[in-house]
Amino acid sequence: MSDFDKTLEVIAQIDRCQTSDSLMFALTAFTSKFGLTCLIAGTMPGGRETRENLKGRFLLSGFDPGWLERYINKRYMEVDPVIARIKRSSTPFLWSEIHNSDFSPVGPVGRRVMDEATEFRLNEGFAVPLWTTDFVAAVSLAGEHAELSPSERGMVALASTYSVTKAMTLNNIRNERQRVALSPRELECLKWVAAGKTEWEIGMILNISEHTADRHLASVHRKLGAVTRPQAIANAFRLGYIT
Repeated sequence: MSDFDKTLEVIAQIDRCQTSDSLMFALTAFTSKFGLTCLIAGTMPGGRETRENLKGRFLLSGFDPGWLERYINKRYMEVDPVIARIKRSSTPFLWSEIHNSDFSPVGPVGRRVMDEATEFRLNEGFAVPLWTTDFVAAVSLAGEHAELSPSERGMVALASTYSVTKAMTLNNIRNERQRVALSPRELECLKWVAAGKTEWEIGMILNISEHTADRHLASVHRKLGAVTRPQAIANAFRLGYIT
């Protein structure tokens, strides 16, 4: 199997993921063979932000929780040379390459951040920036060591880029589901509609009147922003209410 075919296979696995945990597992199952056993992904802060806002920027979080707590509490993202490099260049890079880079010279504070990361077995990493017109995001993979040939860098970069966009999609779906918030009875009616049942049949199945079933479904349509029944079902599939 060619490198391109291997990458496509990983991307297909990532595309099927419906949770952040399964997404991280799919990517690290691929990158672990290169020594990159864990990852973190998110959007880059634009300035000084609250602790909660910083936590909200994480799309995927697979680093040691102790390191993340220290990183956030000490606001290391403001001095981390990896973050500085991501904000200045869209080219993927190994953490160790920063020391010989003109993009973001590593001063004593930045070096301390990288040294402390090794306490959590984050000795080497591979960062993949994702620049858009609205924001900068990145995936940062790490482990005790990393060995990547030029072609393997391309494979990991492509899979990582796809992963962060998939993570954004899952995050948007989670946020939308929180806004929609179907009731248990509405969800029951919706699932029976997806199975092809009429309001009368749903009423018989759930031991409610046809009018009540119709009322629940009208509420489902309103919450899902759907005009027709097929549109409501399609939106419910997209949000994961029906699988």
